[in-house]
Amino acid sequence: MLSLPSHKAIVATAMTAAITAASPAIAQSGLQEQERLESLIANGAMAVDPKIQMPLREDLMLSLAQVEIAPGITEPRHTHPGIEILYGIGGTGYVQTDGPPELIEPGRVVRIPAGTAKALTNPSETEPLVVLAVLALDPKRPLLTVEGQHDEDWPAQQDVTAGSGADPAQSLKP
Repeated sequence: MLSLPSHKAIVATAMTAAITAASPAIAQSGLQEQERLESLIANGAMAVDPKIQMPLREDLMLSLAQVEIAPGITEPRHTHPGIEILYGIGGTGYVQTDGPPELIEPGRVVRIPAGTAKALTNPSETEPLVVLAVLALDPKRPLLTVEGQHDEDWPAQQDVTAGSGADPAQSLKP
């Protein structure tokens, strides 16, 4: 398991509380995924280490965070209110969106359009997946919306997993 210093656990708890408070109409599945996200962070199976949050304009914020996912873990599907660029810095995994899974490994870049649901999967049995997440966000919107939650001021998130049935980690494993 990954170690998560107590100050990071406090930040993670505060972030998830803020996300939940900002999205009052949470569907049951969204609540379950929100709880799973909180559990992954609290148990050290997933770590989010914010590096920079900097306003660029009144309607645009730059956010940079290092995300680490333990072996065998898939994060809950979620969206961000802006473009996300993932840069692989350790391990090998997959980014699942509404298209085919994309490989993420050291030196590889994956671009996620604004509002696109995505999940990172670490299929390794031994090595953590580490990515640098760079986001250009609308600061007036919640930083993260777990699939199933709804921001009252914006349309409901599209369910991009319906009918897929495929496990990207299994289908793309070397």
